[in-house]
Parts: sequence; C-alpha cells; structure tokens
Amino acid sequence: MDRDELAARLAAALPGTRLSNIGDQTPGWRPEPGHCHENASRWVEANPTYAIVHGWLNARGETFEKRLRFHSHSIVRSAGGELLDISLSESAPNYAFILHPFDDDHFRREIIGRIPTVDHLLGPDPVIPPDWYREDPSLDNRFL
Repeated sequence: MDRDELAARLAAALPGTRLSNIGDQTPGWRPEPGHCHENASRWVEANPTYAIVHGWLNARGETFEKRLRFHSHSIVRSAGGELLDISLSESAPNYAFILHPFDDDHFRREIIGRIPTVDHLLGPDPVIPPDWYREDPSLDNRFL
C-alpha cells in the first residue's frame, strides 16, 4: 500500500460519517490537543466498554484547488455503536470521518507516527507544476 492507493481509497469512501465532537463536553475529561490516538487510548482505558476506531478526517477546509486532504485520526465507538470524537471540541468543525480501509494493525504499524496526512489529487496540481524541477535560465538553479 502506498500513499496514492490509500488516498484513492479514502476519496472513494466519501462522504464519510459525521461525528459527535464531545472533547469538551464530558466532565473530568481533558483531551490533549493534537494527540487523538493517545486520547482514544486513554478514553478506552478509563471506559472499557468503548473501542478505539482508526480512520481519517476529510479536512475539506484545508483542500487545495485540485486535491483532497485527509488527516489520520482516532475516535471511539460506544457499546451501543455510536462513533464519538473525544479529541475535538463541540465548536470544532464537523469533519467527515472515514474508516481506515485496512485493519487496525496496519494503522498502528504504518500510519500512527508515520503518515499524519495524505492528499488525493483530483487533477494537475496548480500548486506544484509538473515541470518545477527543470532548469530555467531566468532562475537561479544552484539549489536544485
């Protein structure tokens, strides 16, 4: 599995699922910002009827013109099956959540700490022209 294959699978799984963001709604719970995987582990340790769910947030507010951006993210599932984001506050954007297309072992081994973000290109990327590396006499190419 490479990043392009992963990104294509995530894009194909859109629109994803909307979650309840409860990171700031539970008395006594203080999620660590930017540490969703650790937050999910702590939650499940304190609440054993819950399970960790690994996946991706479709960061629609961070997309470029010709790409979709996905951030790795871990949430929890209640015993009743409800998916809850225990890291994001109620006022945070309600991003779509997409389950990781491979098993949990793959997510822990290949994603956590290694691939925080993947992009799916929708066409030629106007941010990085395909021939950006070619020498241009009008540019100073000493650092290429």
